[in-house]
Amino acid sequence: MKLQAFGSEAPPQLFPLSVHSSGRYLVDAQGRPFALRTEFAWIMATWFTREQVLQYLDDRSHRGFNGFELMAIMVDSGSPYQFRRANAYGQEPFTTVGDLSTPNPAYFDHLEYIIDQAAKRGMVAEVYHSYLGYNGEAAQGWYTTLAANSLAACQSYGNYLGTRFGGKTNVFWMNGGDYSPPNDATLAKHRAILTSIRAAGGYQLSGSEWGGPDSLVTEVDSTSGAGGFTFGLDPKTSDMQLDTFYGLGPGQLGLTYVTAQRSWDRTSPILPSIGSEMLQYLGPYSGSSGDRASLRNYQHWAITSGAIAGCNAGDYEINFGATPYFAAWQNPWVDDFTVLIAFYKSLKWWMMRPSGTASGRAGLNLVSSGAGSGTTQITSCMASDGSQIVAFVPNTGTSATTFGLNLTGLQSPRDFIFVDPTTGATQAVGTFSNTLSNQSFTTPGANASGANDWLLVGK
Repeated sequence: MKLQAFGSEAPPQLFPLSVHSSGRYLVDAQGRPFALRTEFAWIMATWFTREQVLQYLDDRSHRGFNGFELMAIMVDSGSPYQFRRANAYGQEPFTTVGDLSTPNPAYFDHLEYIIDQAAKRGMVAEVYHSYLGYNGEAAQGWYTTLAANSLAACQSYGNYLGTRFGGKTNVFWMNGGDYSPPNDATLAKHRAILTSIRAAGGYQLSGSEWGGPDSLVTEVDSTSGAGGFTFGLDPKTSDMQLDTFYGLGPGQLGLTYVTAQRSWDRTSPILPSIGSEMLQYLGPYSGSSGDRASLRNYQHWAITSGAIAGCNAGDYEINFGATPYFAAWQNPWVDDFTVLIAFYKSLKWWMMRPSGTASGRAGLNLVSSGAGSGTTQITSCMASDGSQIVAFVPNTGTSATTFGLNLTGLQSPRDFIFVDPTTGATQAVGTFSNTLSNQSFTTPGANASGANDWLLVGK
Protein backbone atom coordinates (compact mmCIF):
# COMPACT_ATOMS: atom_id res chain seq x y z
CA MET A 1 0.00 0.00 0.00
CA LYS A 2 1.23 3.47 -0.85
CA LEU A 3 1.68 5.58 2.25
CA GLN A 4 0.55 9.16 2.43
CA ALA A 5 3.46 11.38 3.43
CA PHE A 6 2.42 13.97 5.95
CA GLY A 7 5.93 15.19 6.73
CA SER A 8 7.64 15.21 10.10
CA GLU A 9 6.18 18.42 11.48
CA ALA A 10 2.76 18.83 13.05
CA PRO A 11 0.31 21.18 11.35
CA PRO A 12 0.61 24.68 12.80
CA GLN A 13 -1.23 25.20 16.08
CA LEU A 14 -2.67 21.69 16.15
CA PHE A 15 -2.33 21.34 19.93
CA PRO A 16 -3.79 21.59 22.46
CA LEU A 17 -6.92 19.65 21.65
CA SER A 18 -10.18 20.37 23.43
CA VAL A 19 -13.71 19.02 23.49
CA HIS A 20 -16.19 20.66 21.13
CA SER A 21 -19.04 22.46 22.88
CA SER A 22 -21.42 19.71 21.74
CA GLY A 23 -19.41 17.19 23.76
CA ARG A 24 -19.35 14.83 20.77
CA TYR A 25 -15.81 15.17 19.38
CA LEU A 26 -12.45 16.88 19.72
CA VAL A 27 -11.18 20.00 18.00
CA ASP A 28 -7.66 21.27 17.52
CA ALA A 29 -6.30 24.66 18.54
CA GLN A 30 -7.91 26.20 15.43
CA GLY A 31 -11.30 24.68 16.15
CA ARG A 32 -10.98 22.06 13.40
CA PRO A 33 -12.55 18.63 14.09
CA PHE A 34 -9.95 16.07 15.17
CA ALA A 35 -10.70 12.31 15.14
CA LEU A 36 -8.36 10.14 17.19
CA ARG A 37 -6.85 7.30 15.14
CA THR A 38 -4.58 5.57 17.61
CA GLU A 39 -2.71 2.37 18.30
CA PHE A 40 -1.58 0.38 21.29
CA ALA A 41 2.08 1.02 21.95
CA TRP A 42 2.02 -0.01 25.60
CA ILE A 43 5.66 -0.99 25.71
CA MET A 44 7.27 1.93 23.89
CA ALA A 45 8.66 3.72 26.95
CA THR A 46 10.75 0.75 28.05
CA TRP A 47 11.33 -1.41 24.95
CA PHE A 48 12.12 1.21 22.32
CA THR A 49 15.45 2.92 21.80
CA ARG A 50 15.30 6.48 20.49
CA GLU A 51 16.08 5.22 17.00
CA GLN A 52 13.19 2.77 17.18
CA VAL A 53 10.89 5.50 18.48
CA LEU A 54 11.59 7.54 15.36
CA GLN A 55 11.14 4.54 13.07
CA TYR A 56 7.76 3.77 14.62
CA LEU A 57 6.49 7.36 14.72
CA ASP A 58 7.54 8.05 11.13
CA ASP A 59 5.78 4.96 9.82
CA ARG A 60 2.56 5.52 11.74
CA SER A 61 2.32 9.26 11.12
CA HIS A 62 2.84 8.71 7.39
CA ARG A 63 -0.07 6.26 7.45
CA GLY A 64 -2.31 8.85 9.11
CA PHE A 65 -2.21 7.57 12.69
CA ASN A 66 -2.37 10.58 14.99
CA GLY A 67 -1.80 9.02 18.39
CA PHE A 68 -0.89 6.01 20.49
CA GLU A 69 -1.44 4.63 23.97
CA LEU A 70 1.53 3.84 26.17
CA MET A 71 2.34 3.16 29.79
CA ALA A 72 4.48 5.84 31.43
CA ILE A 73 5.86 3.17 33.74
CA MET A 74 5.80 -0.62 33.41
CA VAL A 75 6.30 -3.54 35.76
CA ASP A 76 8.67 -6.45 35.28
CA SER A 77 6.94 -9.60 34.05
CA GLY A 78 7.81 -12.70 32.13
CA SER A 79 5.79 -14.65 29.58
CA PRO A 80 3.27 -13.94 28.19
CA TYR A 81 3.33 -10.17 28.79
CA GLN A 82 7.01 -9.40 28.19
CA PHE A 83 6.80 -6.18 30.20
CA ARG A 84 9.95 -4.72 31.71
CA ARG A 85 10.41 -1.97 34.26
CA ALA A 86 13.72 -0.44 33.16
CA ASN A 87 13.90 1.22 29.76
CA ALA A 88 16.10 0.29 26.80
CA TYR A 89 18.98 2.16 28.44
CA GLY A 90 18.68 0.33 31.75
CA GLN A 91 17.12 3.32 33.55
CA GLU A 92 14.58 2.56 36.29
CA PRO A 93 11.46 4.76 36.68
CA PHE A 94 12.14 5.23 40.40
CA THR A 95 15.50 5.50 42.14
CA THR A 96 14.09 3.34 44.94
CA VAL A 97 12.23 0.43 43.33
CA GLY A 98 8.57 0.53 44.26
CA ASP A 99 8.71 3.96 45.92
CA LEU A 100 6.56 6.33 43.84
CA SER A 101 8.00 9.36 45.60
CA THR A 102 11.43 8.80 43.99
CA PRO A 103 11.01 9.39 40.21
CA ASN A 104 14.23 9.02 38.23
CA PRO A 105 14.70 12.06 35.93
CA ALA A 106 16.86 10.07 33.49
CA TYR A 107 14.07 7.56 32.91
CA PHE A 108 11.51 10.30 32.35
CA ASP A 109 13.90 12.03 29.93
CA HIS A 110 13.24 9.14 27.56
CA LEU A 111 9.47 9.39 28.02
CA GLU A 112 9.73 13.13 27.31
CA TYR A 113 11.66 12.37 24.12
CA ILE A 114 8.83 10.12 22.92
CA ILE A 115 6.20 12.76 23.70
CA ASP A 116 8.15 15.56 22.02
CA GLN A 117 8.85 13.53 18.88
CA ALA A 118 5.17 12.61 18.69
CA ALA A 119 4.19 16.29 18.92
CA LYS A 120 6.44 17.10 15.96
CA ARG A 121 4.45 14.59 13.92
CA GLY A 122 1.02 15.76 15.04
CA MET A 123 0.47 12.76 17.32
CA VAL A 124 -1.24 12.49 20.70
CA ALA A 125 0.46 10.50 23.46
CA GLU A 126 -2.22 8.87 25.61
CA VAL A 127 -0.15 8.29 28.74
CA TYR A 128 -1.26 5.86 31.46
CA HIS A 129 0.31 7.39 34.55
CA SER A 130 0.01 4.18 36.61
CA TYR A 131 -1.53 1.35 34.59
CA LEU A 132 -3.38 -0.87 37.06
CA GLY A 133 -3.18 -4.19 35.19
CA TYR A 134 -5.73 -6.92 34.59
CA ASN A 135 -7.54 -7.69 37.85
CA GLY A 136 -4.86 -5.68 39.62
CA GLU A 137 -2.24 -8.38 38.98
CA ALA A 138 1.29 -7.39 39.97
CA ALA A 139 2.60 -9.04 36.76
CA GLN A 140 0.68 -6.52 34.64
CA GLY A 141 0.38 -3.24 36.44
CA TRP A 142 0.83 -0.96 39.42
CA TYR A 143 -2.26 -1.65 41.53
CA THR A 144 -0.42 -3.59 44.24
CA THR A 145 2.41 -1.02 44.26
CA LEU A 146 -0.11 1.79 44.71
CA ALA A 147 -1.63 -0.12 47.61
CA ALA A 148 1.81 -0.39 49.25
CA ASN A 149 2.62 3.31 48.82
CA SER A 150 1.28 6.12 50.96
CA LEU A 151 -1.19 8.66 49.67
CA ALA A 152 1.57 11.27 50.01
CA ALA A 153 3.93 9.21 47.83
CA CYS A 154 1.26 8.94 45.11
CA GLN A 155 0.63 12.67 45.29
CA SER A 156 4.36 13.29 45.01
CA TYR A 157 4.52 11.18 41.84
CA GLY A 158 1.54 13.02 40.35
CA ASN A 159 3.12 16.35 41.23
CA TYR A 160 6.30 15.30 39.42
CA LEU A 161 4.38 14.31 36.29
CA GLY A 162 2.34 17.51 36.30
CA THR A 163 5.38 19.70 36.84
CA ARG A 164 7.45 17.97 34.17
CA PHE A 165 4.80 17.24 31.55
CA GLY A 166 2.07 19.78 32.26
CA GLY A 167 3.23 21.92 29.37
CA LYS A 168 3.16 19.04 26.85
CA THR A 169 0.06 19.94 24.89
CA ASN A 170 -0.10 16.64 22.96
CA VAL A 171 -0.50 14.54 26.13
CA PHE A 172 -3.72 12.92 27.35
CA TRP A 173 -3.67 11.48 30.89
CA MET A 174 -5.19 8.00 31.08
CA ASN A 175 -6.46 6.30 34.22
CA GLY A 176 -7.23 2.70 35.09
CA GLY A 177 -5.79 0.03 32.86
CA ASP A 178 -7.67 -3.23 32.25
CA TYR A 179 -9.21 -3.22 35.72
CA SER A 180 -12.29 -1.84 37.46
CA PRO A 181 -10.98 -1.67 41.03
CA PRO A 182 -13.08 -1.47 44.19
CA ASN A 183 -13.82 2.00 45.48
CA ASP A 184 -11.29 1.90 48.29
CA ALA A 185 -8.09 3.60 49.49
CA THR A 186 -6.06 2.25 46.56
CA LEU A 187 -8.42 3.73 43.99
CA ALA A 188 -8.25 7.00 45.94
CA LYS A 189 -4.47 6.93 45.55
CA HIS A 190 -4.84 6.31 41.83
CA ARG A 191 -7.13 9.31 41.51
CA ALA A 192 -4.76 11.36 43.69
CA ILE A 193 -2.07 10.96 41.03
CA LEU A 194 -4.34 12.62 38.49
CA THR A 195 -5.50 15.37 40.85
CA SER A 196 -1.85 16.07 41.72
CA ILE A 197 -0.98 16.25 38.02
CA ARG A 198 -3.76 18.81 37.68
CA ALA A 199 -2.63 20.78 40.73
CA ALA A 200 0.86 21.02 39.25
CA GLY A 201 -0.46 22.45 35.97
CA GLY A 202 -1.23 19.32 33.95
CA TYR A 203 -4.58 20.41 32.56
CA GLN A 204 -4.58 18.11 29.53
CA LEU A 205 -7.56 15.99 28.53
CA SER A 206 -8.07 12.75 30.40
CA GLY A 207 -9.90 9.44 30.04
CA SER A 208 -9.71 5.90 31.39
CA GLU A 209 -9.67 2.25 30.58
CA TRP A 210 -11.50 0.29 33.23
CA GLY A 211 -12.05 -3.45 33.05
CA GLY A 212 -13.50 -5.30 30.10
CA PRO A 213 -15.42 -6.15 28.20
CA ASP A 214 -17.35 -2.92 27.60
CA SER A 215 -17.05 -0.49 30.50
CA LEU A 216 -17.50 3.24 29.98
CA VAL A 217 -15.36 5.96 31.53
CA THR A 218 -17.95 6.67 34.26
CA GLU A 219 -17.98 3.03 35.40
CA VAL A 220 -15.48 1.54 37.82
CA ASP A 221 -17.56 -1.34 39.11
CA SER A 222 -21.23 -2.09 39.59
CA THR A 223 -21.35 -1.02 43.23
CA SER A 224 -18.94 1.87 43.72
CA GLY A 225 -19.80 4.15 40.83
CA ALA A 226 -16.88 6.11 39.45
CA GLY A 227 -14.69 6.13 42.53
CA GLY A 228 -14.84 9.87 43.12
CA PHE A 229 -13.79 10.86 39.60
CA THR A 230 -15.60 13.84 38.10
CA PHE A 231 -16.60 14.29 34.47
CA GLY A 232 -17.02 17.30 32.21
CA LEU A 233 -15.65 19.13 29.19
CA ASP A 234 -13.01 21.23 30.97
CA PRO A 235 -9.90 19.61 32.53
CA LYS A 236 -9.59 22.59 34.88
CA THR A 237 -12.88 21.71 36.54
CA SER A 238 -13.24 17.93 36.03
CA ASP A 239 -11.08 14.83 36.15
CA MET A 240 -12.06 13.19 32.87
CA GLN A 241 -13.35 14.55 29.56
CA LEU A 242 -13.17 11.52 27.24
CA ASP A 243 -15.53 8.55 27.16
CA THR A 244 -12.74 6.16 26.22
CA PHE A 245 -14.77 2.98 26.45
CA TYR A 246 -13.43 -0.55 26.65
CA GLY A 247 -14.35 -1.84 23.22
CA LEU A 248 -14.57 -5.62 23.35
CA GLY A 249 -18.36 -5.53 23.44
CA PRO A 250 -20.76 -7.30 25.84
CA GLY A 251 -19.57 -10.78 26.68
CA GLN A 252 -16.26 -10.07 24.95
CA LEU A 253 -17.90 -11.05 21.65
CA GLY A 254 -16.58 -8.09 19.67
CA LEU A 255 -20.02 -6.47 19.26
CA THR A 256 -18.58 -3.00 19.66
CA TYR A 257 -21.65 -1.31 18.21
CA VAL A 258 -23.53 -2.09 21.43
CA THR A 259 -21.00 -0.27 23.61
CA ALA A 260 -20.61 2.60 21.14
CA GLN A 261 -24.36 3.19 21.11
CA ARG A 262 -24.53 3.03 24.90
CA SER A 263 -21.75 5.59 25.11
CA TRP A 264 -23.41 7.84 22.53
CA ASP A 265 -26.78 7.70 24.29
CA ARG A 266 -25.44 8.88 27.63
CA THR A 267 -26.55 12.45 28.32
CA SER A 268 -25.11 13.41 31.70
CA PRO A 269 -22.60 14.50 30.75
CA ILE A 270 -22.17 14.12 27.00
CA LEU A 271 -18.52 13.24 26.37
CA PRO A 272 -16.71 12.26 23.15
CA SER A 273 -17.24 8.54 22.47
CA ILE A 274 -13.91 6.86 21.75
CA GLY A 275 -13.33 3.15 21.17
CA SER A 276 -10.23 2.68 23.30
CA GLU A 277 -9.20 -0.91 23.93
CA MET A 278 -10.54 -2.48 20.77
CA LEU A 279 -9.88 -6.13 20.05
CA GLN A 280 -6.35 -6.67 18.78
CA TYR A 281 -4.94 -8.48 15.78
CA LEU A 282 -4.15 -12.13 16.62
CA GLY A 283 -5.48 -11.59 20.14
CA PRO A 284 -6.62 -14.75 21.98
CA TYR A 285 -10.02 -13.46 23.14
CA SER A 286 -12.77 -15.83 24.28
CA GLY A 287 -15.89 -15.66 22.15
CA SER A 288 -14.33 -13.39 19.54
CA SER A 289 -11.70 -13.44 16.86
CA GLY A 290 -8.53 -11.44 16.33
CA ASP A 291 -8.23 -12.12 12.61
CA ARG A 292 -7.88 -9.29 10.12
CA ALA A 293 -11.47 -9.28 8.83
CA SER A 294 -12.96 -9.43 12.32
CA LEU A 295 -10.91 -6.43 13.39
CA ARG A 296 -12.42 -4.43 10.56
CA ASN A 297 -15.85 -5.40 11.86
CA TYR A 298 -15.06 -4.21 15.38
CA GLN A 299 -13.59 -0.90 14.23
CA HIS A 300 -16.22 0.09 11.67
CA TRP A 301 -19.06 -1.10 13.90
CA ALA A 302 -17.84 1.23 16.65
CA ILE A 303 -17.35 4.31 14.46
CA THR A 304 -20.65 4.01 12.59
CA SER A 305 -22.50 3.45 15.89
CA GLY A 306 -21.35 6.58 17.70
CA ALA A 307 -17.60 6.39 18.34
CA ILE A 308 -17.06 9.30 15.95
CA ALA A 309 -14.47 10.93 18.22
CA GLY A 310 -11.94 8.14 17.92
CA CYS A 311 -10.99 4.53 17.44
CA ASN A 312 -8.00 2.50 18.58
CA ALA A 313 -6.29 -0.46 16.92
CA GLY A 314 -3.45 -2.76 17.79
CA ASP A 315 -1.64 -6.06 17.47
CA TYR A 316 -1.51 -8.55 20.33
CA GLU A 317 1.79 -10.01 19.16
CA ILE A 318 3.31 -6.53 19.02
CA ASN A 319 2.67 -5.86 22.67
CA PHE A 320 2.93 -9.34 24.15
CA GLY A 321 5.07 -11.33 21.73
CA ALA A 322 8.38 -12.95 22.47
CA THR A 323 10.15 -10.24 20.48
CA PRO A 324 7.92 -7.23 21.02
CA TYR A 325 6.96 -4.85 18.28
CA PHE A 326 9.55 -5.13 15.56
CA ALA A 327 8.84 -8.77 14.82
CA ALA A 328 5.23 -8.06 13.94
CA TRP A 329 4.50 -4.38 13.48
CA GLN A 330 3.82 -4.49 9.72
CA ASN A 331 0.97 -6.98 9.85
CA PRO A 332 -1.87 -6.50 7.30
CA TRP A 333 -4.31 -5.00 9.81
CA VAL A 334 -2.13 -1.86 9.66
CA ASP A 335 -2.95 -1.45 5.97
CA ASP A 336 -6.66 -1.88 6.74
CA PHE A 337 -6.52 0.76 9.45
CA THR A 338 -4.68 3.08 7.06
CA VAL A 339 -7.62 2.70 4.65
CA LEU A 340 -10.05 3.32 7.53
CA ILE A 341 -8.29 6.57 8.41
CA ALA A 342 -8.46 7.86 4.85
CA PHE A 343 -12.08 6.76 4.42
CA TYR A 344 -13.51 8.64 7.40
CA LYS A 345 -11.28 11.62 6.71
CA SER A 346 -13.15 11.99 3.41
CA LEU A 347 -16.49 12.34 5.23
CA LYS A 348 -18.15 14.84 7.55
CA TRP A 349 -17.49 12.34 10.31
CA TRP A 350 -17.99 14.88 13.11
CA MET A 351 -21.59 15.38 11.93
CA MET A 352 -22.44 11.68 11.82
CA ARG A 353 -25.27 10.41 14.01
CA PRO A 354 -25.93 6.68 14.52
CA SER A 355 -29.12 5.11 13.23
CA GLY A 356 -32.14 5.37 15.50
CA THR A 357 -34.93 7.61 16.70
CA ALA A 358 -33.63 8.33 20.21
CA SER A 359 -32.53 11.85 21.10
CA GLY A 360 -29.23 12.74 19.44
CA ARG A 361 -29.44 9.98 16.82
CA ALA A 362 -30.21 10.16 13.10
CA GLY A 363 -33.95 10.58 13.72
CA LEU A 364 -34.95 7.40 11.90
CA ASN A 365 -33.84 3.81 11.59
CA LEU A 366 -31.54 3.91 8.59
CA VAL A 367 -31.32 0.19 7.80
CA SER A 368 -34.88 -0.59 6.78
CA SER A 369 -34.49 -4.28 5.90
CA GLY A 370 -31.91 -7.04 6.17
CA ALA A 371 -30.18 -5.41 9.15
CA GLY A 372 -28.97 -8.69 10.60
CA SER A 373 -28.12 -9.21 14.26
CA GLY A 374 -25.19 -10.17 16.44
CA THR A 375 -22.13 -10.73 14.26
CA THR A 376 -24.12 -10.01 11.07
CA GLN A 377 -25.40 -6.61 12.23
CA ILE A 378 -25.28 -3.85 9.59
CA THR A 379 -24.57 -0.51 11.27
CA SER A 380 -25.19 2.92 9.83
CA CYS A 381 -25.01 6.64 10.46
CA MET A 382 -26.03 9.88 8.77
CA ALA A 383 -24.72 13.44 8.82
CA SER A 384 -26.87 15.78 10.89
CA ASP A 385 -27.44 17.99 7.85
CA GLY A 386 -28.61 15.05 5.73
CA SER A 387 -25.71 15.39 3.31
CA GLN A 388 -24.12 11.95 3.82
CA ILE A 389 -25.09 8.45 4.86
CA VAL A 390 -22.83 5.48 5.60
CA ALA A 391 -23.64 1.80 6.14
CA PHE A 392 -21.12 -0.82 7.20
CA VAL A 393 -21.81 -4.39 6.09
CA PRO A 394 -19.68 -6.72 8.26
CA ASN A 395 -17.70 -9.70 7.13
CA THR A 396 -19.73 -12.91 7.27
CA GLY A 397 -17.99 -14.98 4.58
CA THR A 398 -17.67 -14.39 0.85
CA SER A 399 -21.21 -14.05 -0.54
CA ALA A 400 -23.11 -10.86 -1.43
CA THR A 401 -25.38 -9.23 1.15
CA THR A 402 -28.67 -7.53 0.35
CA PHE A 403 -30.22 -4.94 2.62
CA GLY A 404 -32.42 -1.84 2.48
CA LEU A 405 -31.78 1.77 3.52
CA ASN A 406 -34.25 4.47 4.47
CA LEU A 407 -33.08 7.49 2.47
CA THR A 408 -35.81 9.92 3.53
CA GLY A 409 -33.51 11.73 5.96
CA LEU A 410 -31.17 12.85 3.17
CA GLN A 411 -31.40 16.49 2.06
CA SER A 412 -31.60 15.58 -1.65
CA PRO A 413 -30.82 12.68 -4.03
CA ARG A 414 -27.35 11.27 -3.41
CA ASP A 415 -24.74 9.37 -5.43
CA PHE A 416 -23.92 6.00 -3.84
CA ILE A 417 -20.72 3.96 -3.98
CA PHE A 418 -19.41 0.79 -2.36
CA VAL A 419 -15.96 1.12 -0.80
CA ASP A 420 -13.62 -1.84 -0.26
CA PRO A 421 -12.37 -1.45 3.35
CA THR A 422 -9.14 -3.29 2.53
CA THR A 423 -8.02 -1.10 -0.39
CA GLY A 424 -10.24 1.98 -0.50
CA ALA A 425 -11.25 1.11 -4.07
CA THR A 426 -14.77 2.22 -5.01
CA GLN A 427 -17.60 0.84 -7.14
CA ALA A 428 -20.34 3.17 -8.33
CA VAL A 429 -23.89 2.08 -7.48
CA GLY A 430 -26.09 4.90 -8.76
CA THR A 431 -28.04 7.99 -7.75
CA PHE A 432 -31.06 7.51 -5.51
CA SER A 433 -33.92 9.74 -4.45
CA ASN A 434 -34.39 10.88 -0.88
CA THR A 435 -38.05 9.84 -1.10
CA LEU A 436 -37.16 6.13 -0.87
CA SER A 437 -37.85 4.52 2.49
CA ASN A 438 -36.53 1.05 1.63
CA GLN A 439 -34.01 1.25 -1.20
CA SER A 440 -32.39 -2.13 -1.78
CA PHE A 441 -28.61 -2.49 -2.12
CA THR A 442 -26.53 -5.61 -2.78
CA THR A 443 -22.82 -5.72 -2.00
CA PRO A 444 -20.35 -6.87 -4.69
CA GLY A 445 -19.54 -10.09 -2.80
CA ALA A 446 -15.92 -10.72 -1.85
CA ASN A 447 -13.64 -7.71 -1.52
CA ALA A 448 -9.95 -7.66 -2.46
CA SER A 449 -9.00 -9.61 0.67
CA GLY A 450 -11.52 -12.38 -0.02
CA ALA A 451 -13.88 -11.35 2.79
CA ASN A 452 -17.31 -9.81 2.15
CA ASP A 453 -17.34 -6.67 4.30
CA TRP A 454 -18.12 -3.40 2.50
CA LEU A 455 -18.88 0.23 3.19
CA LEU A 456 -21.80 1.90 1.38
CA VAL A 457 -21.66 5.68 1.11
CA GLY A 458 -24.17 8.16 -0.19
CA LYS A 459 -23.01 11.75 -0.54
